[in-house]
Amino acid sequence: MTTTSQKAKKIPVGKDPGTPKIAARKATKAKVPSVPASPRIELRAKREVKELIERAAAAVHKTVSAYLLDIAVVQAREDIRRAETLILDDAERAVFFSALSDPPKPNKALRELFQQNT
Repeated sequence: MTTTSQKAKKIPVGKDPGTPKIAARKATKAKVPSVPASPRIELRAKREVKELIERAAAAVHKTVSAYLLDIAVVQAREDIRRAETLILDDAERAVFFSALSDPPKPNKALRELFQQNT
């Protein structure tokens, strides 16, 4: 005769939560906080252009992505600086500051435009 302590519990295979297989499966289902991916920029180029860029990146010990990003950022800043900078010669500057300090009276078209937007 066997006692209850001597009897092995019959648990269907894969149902025992203490088995390593189940524990591993549970660990893979756990939600791990993810790091948001950086936004991507993709472009197409002819093979010759791609190879040229790869050579240039290798020459300065950078990845193609790092190489292109560095160049693009420098150029973007320069383009924005040029677009947002007003370069005037002496005569143009005098006209500009005169218009700022003594603006002309609003004409009918300007008054109507202001009426539409208020």
